[in-house]
Amino acid sequence: MPVEGQTKGATLRVIGNTGIPFLQVEDANGELGDEPIYRAMRGDEHGRTMVNDHPDPANVALFVDQAIDDDPTTVSSNVDGAHAAPIDCSSYRSFSLELEILSTASPTDIEFFVEFSNNGGTTWRHYAQGLFASLVYSDLSVANLRSEIFSGDVVGDMFRLRAVGTGTTAVNFFTFSSLVRFWR
Repeated sequence: MPVEGQTKGATLRVIGNTGIPFLQVEDANGELGDEPIYRAMRGDEHGRTMVNDHPDPANVALFVDQAIDDDPTTVSSNVDGAHAAPIDCSSYRSFSLELEILSTASPTDIEFFVEFSNNGGTTWRHYAQGLFASLVYSDLSVANLRSEIFSGDVVGDMFRLRAVGTGTTAVNFFTFSSLVRFWR
């Protein structure tokens, strides 16, 4: 039995046990058609519901072969990274973060902070959901190149990635690359 709800001339239905939502929309000829929605519906600043109709994810290289050594020991993607600006993610619902990390010699550890801002980048807040609460790597865990991918919900209008190394010197350092993808 379909679950239905209406909004401004369109009907949202979940059909069967798949849980895949379909949007029933009237075309120019007055015919109704079902279109699967693979992207979430999101309200605008006035609480109106809209459907994001751009399926392609946004891909942003944050850092490329960035070293964390004695200088710098901390980097932020909005200042130091390959993109070097806060990323407007206000029209997206989810993100994935890809990291490649390698240690050289014996630095102590490197910690990554996914951060969101809701005031244009004036104040940044740490995304402490799940594994993002403590995304720390010791030098031994990344002595060989480590490649990982994580996903989460977008919870702000602006995005950045910050990395902080401890125990790093000119000879004991980390090198990493990162990419973020956003989906609607």
